Amino acid sequence: MLASGFTMGLSHRLHAPALIPPAVSKCFSGFASKIGGKLSLRGAHSKRSILHSASATAAPADADEQAQGYKMPHPDIKNLVEAEQTPQMLISPPASGSEWIAVLEKAPMLTLADLAQPELKLAGVRFLPELDVPSRKIRSHSMLLKRRTTGEEVEVTGIPKGGMISGVNWSADGKVLAFCVLTEPDGLRLYTLDPLNPVAKLASDLKLSAVLASPYDWGATSDQIILNTVPSARPASPPERPRVPKSPAVQECVTGVASPVRTYQDLLQDEHDEMLFDFFTTTTLFELSLSGSNDGIKQVGFFAAMKLHTFIIMSTFFLLFSQRLSILEQVGGGSARQVGPPGMHSDYGASPDGKFLMVERIRTPFSRTTLYNRCRIGHPIHHCESLD
Repeated sequence: MLASGFTMGLSHRLHAPALIPPAVSKCFSGFASKIGGKLSLRGAHSKRSILHSASATAAPADADEQAQGYKMPHPDIKNLVEAEQTPQMLISPPASGSEWIAVLEKAPMLTLADLAQPELKLAGVRFLPELDVPSRKIRSHSMLLKRRTTGEEVEVTGIPKGGMISGVNWSADGKVLAFCVLTEPDGLRLYTLDPLNPVAKLASDLKLSAVLASPYDWGATSDQIILNTVPSARPASPPERPRVPKSPAVQECVTGVASPVRTYQDLLQDEHDEMLFDFFTTTTLFELSLSGSNDGIKQVGFFAAMKLHTFIIMSTFFLLFSQRLSILEQVGGGSARQVGPPGMHSDYGASPDGKFLMVERIRTPFSRTTLYNRCRIGHPIHHCESLD
């Protein structure tokens, strides 16, 4: 009765000349009769039909189709999607006469392996926790240098096999080209090269972080680079989510008046999200000297050569002014000096004379209704001067 009534009602409505033209009405009338026929099924016959339909839908593909794996589209579509991207070009600064051009070749699209990597989404930031880099970003797979005056092209060598290039920048005088190379599972490392000898050299073996701030930035000269590194004391595994929450999630409406608010994606949801955000965004800043003027120094502090009693007396000074002190470390081809304590750095930049470093640092408490860049931010200033 239900099916018949539905069919008659629908047919009556569809045949009304004031609503739908006759041709369209006839088409919909046939459709309604089919629906009525299906709805009028009764008993075991209906159940068998439904089960048969479900089993046919859930039936796995045969062995030949499974062996084929992913199917390729038409060659015209494949060629369109895999067409080479326009190379990215970076011209050396005018201080060097703009003589050199760095040409970067990028992959046309991300691979399935790139999309399948574990991804975290916290406070508006999406990144790969295993590599400390932004997720779903197309990087360059090769680089060459081209001399603008003669048109000569030279392939850059020394890049690790399978390494992906990003963050390419010339020094202010155009004498050095710096860039990051991403490899798995080592993560992000800094490389430099001289355009007259285009062989990439590892500038620092410190693992860089690009979750929030830039992994590195040039200082005042072509010898000074500021590194944004993963803290060496960071545990190997991030904090795990507790099986039982410490407390219930409580939200309170103070004013009692509904008001519109902006909506954002990937916000912090609970205390565990806040712990993960703190874990992956906390970095340590280093001042790297490419000339290696402090060769042979390995984790030597300001008080390393002092006698014990002098160290005890001066330890109070160290605690009060720890942000102005540094740690020297021999890394790669140069020496790196820690600048300030670890923190959640979202931006940083050196002064024109290279003696000071201004930092943008996120402070707690976190917000669960907005993005990270709208949280409390401090701007401490550190000294980058040599302590020798």
